[in-house]
Amino acid sequence: MTRPAGAASGAGRQLLLGASLAFVVLLTVVAYQVTFPLIGMAAVPLSVLLLLGQPATRMGHVLAGIALGVAALWLTQGTGPPGYILRAATVWATAMFLILTYTTQFSVTGRGLLALGTTAVVVSGLLPVVRLSWGELSWWAEHQVGMTARATMGSFWMGVDITGGAGSARPDDVAHLLQESVRLFGRIFPALSALAVLGALMAAAAVYYRLARDPRGTPPRPFRVFGFSDHLGWLAIPPLLFLLIPRFAILKPLAANVLLVLATLYGLRGVAVAVFFLPQALGGGFLLWLLLGTIILLVLPAVVGSAIALGLLDVGLQFRTRWTKVRSS
Repeated sequence: MTRPAGAASGAGRQLLLGASLAFVVLLTVVAYQVTFPLIGMAAVPLSVLLLLGQPATRMGHVLAGIALGVAALWLTQGTGPPGYILRAATVWATAMFLILTYTTQFSVTGRGLLALGTTAVVVSGLLPVVRLSWGELSWWAEHQVGMTARATMGSFWMGVDITGGAGSARPDDVAHLLQESVRLFGRIFPALSALAVLGALMAAAAVYYRLARDPRGTPPRPFRVFGFSDHLGWLAIPPLLFLLIPRFAILKPLAANVLLVLATLYGLRGVAVAVFFLPQALGGGFLLWLLLGTIILLVLPAVVGSAIALGLLDVGLQFRTRWTKVRSS
């Protein structure tokens, strides 16, 4: 029997409501699992840098105290292996970043990447000591996020009737969509953790150089000139070999995470190149920037791929350096 048009339309609305509900639940989980940890992670290096750098203003001292309190709160709220490992990684990366800041003249990005690299080595050595593998750590991360997601989703289902008939969205359907997202989070947890640690160090350094009375080390440069050592790309060779050679199949998940971190870094470099040149091409017109932002949202996957490609090309072609030389000559 053919379903009436009104019933089909109602089923479509129910399915849309179910998908929207899954999206809201996922955003809520992300806000809980990501936003506060990011703030807490950034508070760890920020509090140490400000306390050692002696803030120049009263507001700086207040911010240092707040950062110290947030850092202490976050450090004491770790639950499960992922939380403990992430906190240990943040503390170690903070210590390494602090040492490099006081003893070298490397750029902020360079210090952050070196601190992140040594942290990755230390964590890799720590996991066997605590009888964990990268796969088990990812499973724990997936499990914890999944538990939070299911609890959050349960509260949203209360009072919401979206099971009106055949073909409409059911709780199991929405739960399946959410579970796939949670599984993906677990698989890329090491990469997300590495990027979060690096982002925390960069954010802390940006605030530190604004508030400290006598900041140490080289201050950060504008994002439009963001870059890093051209030799970083060599780190992609071992992960690519692990992905291509069947004998190293056990290392494929970790290799994929390393490549994701590198792709993100080169993507950011590509965005920085675009930020460097676009104001000269578009000027300061608000409507032009609004149109550009809309186009980017519509073709986001292509934009991400283009940014990574542009970042890779900038390694060899050095677009911004060449342009600066041309303008100054």
